[in-house]
Amino acid sequence: MSMRITVADRLLIVAYRIGGEQREAFSAEQLVVGAWKEFPGYFGLRGMLDDEGHPEYPDSNRVFAEIMGSKPLRKRGLLEKIGYKTYRLTEAGKQRATLLDGQKIQDAARRKLDRSLQENIRRLFGTRAYNKSLSRRMTEITFFDACLFWGISPRSSAMHLEAKLAHIKETLYQVKEYVGSGTIAIDRSSEVSAGDIDRLIKLHSSLHNVFAEELDVIRQRTDERQLAQGL
Repeated sequence: MSMRITVADRLLIVAYRIGGEQREAFSAEQLVVGAWKEFPGYFGLRGMLDDEGHPEYPDSNRVFAEIMGSKPLRKRGLLEKIGYKTYRLTEAGKQRATLLDGQKIQDAARRKLDRSLQENIRRLFGTRAYNKSLSRRMTEITFFDACLFWGISPRSSAMHLEAKLAHIKETLYQVKEYVGSGTIAIDRSSEVSAGDIDRLIKLHSSLHNVFAEELDVIRQRTDERQLAQGL
């Protein structure tokens, strides 16, 4: 399956190559320089070219625009901030980066999900919300059931909520890409189909709509210095 590579995706690839399989931490400066070296046409400073016509300096603003809290990588739960100007890929970020970096296994019959994705998907299939939806008892799903599905609590902070929602959305998106129109193993004795993942996606969307007011209450919380400025 071909994938359209965006600017954010290119930055994700660079972050993966810097942090490696172990998802080691890296600085914003490392990412800026790495992105410029890897993709100078996208992350080089315009108008400042060397003798060969290549951007001579990195454009830090271009990189920062993609890693700030309201931008794609962190909003989608692919990159997390762990210190002052220090970041690392999330498990979901690493998984997507390997796909983008050309390491996706082509034979769907032999593909195996990353362990973290397997665990996340198994957890979602085991939730009360999913089991109730499967037995056509959607009206019996409570907000507490929905919280367990998302991995939050009614007392979660706004930042924690958005990170969890983004993580689940990205997990489902990635697994759906892997599954395609076939099936894929999630452990030695179980496999899931595209229809199974579609049901999880539909449930995630339905819960978001049904409990919109409850989620808005959480989103209004700013009790962990969410308004602080800087990277």
